[in-house]
Amino acid sequence: MEKAAIEFFVYHFKIFFLVFIRISSLFFVAPFFSSIDIPIQIRAGFAFFVALIVYPIVYSFIPLAPDINATAFAVNVVNQIIVGVIIGLIAQIFYLVIQVSGQYYTMQIGFGMINTLDPLSQTEIAILGTFQGIIGLMIFLIIGGHHFLCYSIVKSFSYFPLYNFELVNLTVEALTVAMSKMFYLGFMFAVPLIGIIFIMTVIMGILAKVAPQMNLLMLGFPLNIFVGLTMLLILQALLMDVTKDIFMYMMDFINHFLNAAKKYA
Repeated sequence: MEKAAIEFFVYHFKIFFLVFIRISSLFFVAPFFSSIDIPIQIRAGFAFFVALIVYPIVYSFIPLAPDINATAFAVNVVNQIIVGVIIGLIAQIFYLVIQVSGQYYTMQIGFGMINTLDPLSQTEIAILGTFQGIIGLMIFLIIGGHHFLCYSIVKSFSYFPLYNFELVNLTVEALTVAMSKMFYLGFMFAVPLIGIIFIMTVIMGILAKVAPQMNLLMLGFPLNIFVGLTMLLILQALLMDVTKDIFMYMMDFINHFLNAAKKYA
């Protein structure tokens, strides 16, 4: 009886460890959860409690032989890491759309040399990219993006409990599409401000021809900054709606990826 109880505990501990690994892999890559401001111990502890909560729901989906050897179990661990990283990476790519757009119009406004520390990645990025990134993170939390990621990682256990080689092409395609969407959406996000700065540049060029005695070099830089920041504040409500739409598209994209992966599981 005691031996059977120990074997039962060891078997379920192995499955719980795989669940924990997949969830923690997501938390170390996905936006908000992967912030360096959140200590590793907090992230690991949160992943542990989430795994503890969802374990009764998902443990039956993981095909694990009771007598599995160490090598096969290590392969399963790597398998779970891949799945968690893929889902978190897709979400992170769409979050970077906001910062990429900030990089675009920061250069146009005249803040190209001014960088600031991003509180999430702890790297230096354009100052307006940081500003838009913080607003984007707030919208991400407001619409429940963090809840959706937890839901997605739990749903992934029933859709594909193990990652196999048949999913490689689908994964590469999904990440490639997500990367291309990042630059496309980032540019489209910044188009209104870039267009306004372009019009300002054209006007300054016409003034340079009409009134060459004006010192437009000294006038142009502060004017671009003033107009750019003013239009950024005016368009902020529109940009927030666009940010929300981008995150909703991210959710649809991840759902589509999970549904497509289910066919190969």
